[in-house]
Amino acid sequence: MGIFIRRDRTADADFTFLSVDDARVMRGLAAEAFARAGMRVKPRGDHLVGPKGQLFGLYTLAAECRGISAEPAARIPAVEKHVRTLLMAAGMETHRA
Repeated sequence: MGIFIRRDRTADADFTFLSVDDARVMRGLAAEAFARAGMRVKPRGDHLVGPKGQLFGLYTLAAECRGISAEPAARIPAVEKHVRTLLMAAGMETHRA
């Protein structure tokens, strides 16, 4: 018999189609992606807040993550693409490969 980890399946307040755990992980992955791009952000509900008060929405990313495996590593490419798109839209794109 394997070891089972019970995850909280309660719906997230902002992304009701994700569990609290899945939404927390998705927000954390997004914040980490921003940090790798050189910007510290803070998760706030359905968005992230940048150092100058910029707001970066996460709804589209959350919807995309819903269709991806719950394993955080599987979601990283979608998160990285979303963050690059947000930075480009805000005129803050980094030139990382």
